[in-house]
Amino acid sequence: MNASPENLQKMELFQEVDQSTLLLSRKGVRELVLTNSDRYYQLTSVFSCLELINLHLRNCFFNPPLEFEGFLHLKRLYLQNIVFRANLCGTHINFPQLNKFVLRTSTDIYNFNIKATKLQSLKIFNCSDGMLLQLLHSPHIINLDIYSSFQFQASIKGLVPVE
Repeated sequence: MNASPENLQKMELFQEVDQSTLLLSRKGVRELVLTNSDRYYQLTSVFSCLELINLHLRNCFFNPPLEFEGFLHLKRLYLQNIVFRANLCGTHINFPQLNKFVLRTSTDIYNFNIKATKLQSLKIFNCSDGMLLQLLHSPHIINLDIYSSFQFQASIKGLVPVE
């Protein structure tokens, strides 16, 4: 971002949101919905909210710190217009309780490797590289929906979990 007064004002607002989120993390926040008006800002404090059960992020970078091991209590994850950063390559993020994951219009998904042993429902909408999402140890998926603006659509329901 350049140093225009408008951009400096946005940066201050982002820092305030980050600080507020950090304060919420200390209170054990369990549900968080963040819609960022500027796609090019990283909300770092989200990764301090380790008690989350529901997380909804829109319009931001997904770039957890290297020491981040995952959201251990998260059950539902909704990500829209997310850019997954390259430093995620090879990093596995643990979501042991995740059962529903919705991913919309996001990019660089091949950088996002998740371990979600209880995942049952996965929906991917308009992600050009959505087929490159790395699901590790996800044997319980029973609903898989993939929609694309590129004339591709797949929906698989009633998959038999691997025992």
